[in-house]
Amino acid sequence: MVLVPVARRAAAVGALVWLVLAVGGLGQALLVSAVVPDLDLLVRMFVGAAGAGASLALPLGALGGLASGLRQLADDRAWLGLRALGVGGRALLPPVGGFLVVVAAGWLGVTHLGEPLARATLREARIAAVVRVVPVEGRVVALGAWSAAVEHGVLHFAGGEWRGKAASWALRPALTGVVVELRDGEILSRDGASRARFATLDMPISLGGSGGKVHASERTTPDLQRQLAVSAALGRDAYERWILWKRTLLPLCFLPIGLAVPPLALRGRWPLLGLVGAPVGLVWGAVRVADQSVAGVGLPGVTSAVCAVALGWLLYAWRGWRDA
Repeated sequence: MVLVPVARRAAAVGALVWLVLAVGGLGQALLVSAVVPDLDLLVRMFVGAAGAGASLALPLGALGGLASGLRQLADDRAWLGLRALGVGGRALLPPVGGFLVVVAAGWLGVTHLGEPLARATLREARIAAVVRVVPVEGRVVALGAWSAAVEHGVLHFAGGEWRGKAASWALRPALTGVVVELRDGEILSRDGASRARFATLDMPISLGGSGGKVHASERTTPDLQRQLAVSAALGRDAYERWILWKRTLLPLCFLPIGLAVPPLALRGRWPLLGLVGAPVGLVWGAVRVADQSVAGVGLPGVTSAVCAVALGWLLYAWRGWRDA
């Protein structure tokens, strides 16, 4: 019975957070897009932003719903009645723990599969929007670090240390950007020291600050595991291993954070926003520090630090609770 209002409130809070994150994610994607996408691609980008936002909406909604439902239990004096019947805080652990395990399992699916696919969808939609760009007479088109304009039927372009012109051109999608196919033209360095004519020339252009690489956050777990084999051979797999492990670590840390909610909510001393925001902010800060230090500290070290923050919050919440 305790979990009925909790589930309802969690769904409401989660839906609100999800909507905000989806709209914010879409706005951020549009800011880094080279061009404004067509309506169908805009829909694809919103779906991708919503999928990426689910990774935060799910745990935040669950924590918010749990805190709100338990606080209502205290405000209605229902908790006082349960205490009079001899029910203590430990009796809440099985139902609350079961609820948290279900949410954590769903979050695992999102982090390992759903969120990476959603982020890849965003990237692909941005690239598809660029491929549809058609340079027109007298208008400059900017694609990443590359710009072009058509004058008297000839494409003039510039990017990096090179500029030139071509009689014909076409765009095709690539993994992290586009490839401009140029025909019958000339290319020269910006200082004019080097010049060459070409019959065909392919110019790869990276978009959205990708640097020509698919980010680890855009790879599903099976795909990232395959990439790790390549990165390990090059000796630069520490960060990617951390990204992979973090997808499991964060849902696991969600359990002690969630179990800390009952004593804090039923005591009534913490505002609901602070009750949810404080542990999330602490863990988020620990994860950000771990992102920067994993190469030097190692995976066990950063994992221990993040787990210590989550478990420390649990101990703080239950320590000295007289209704336990």
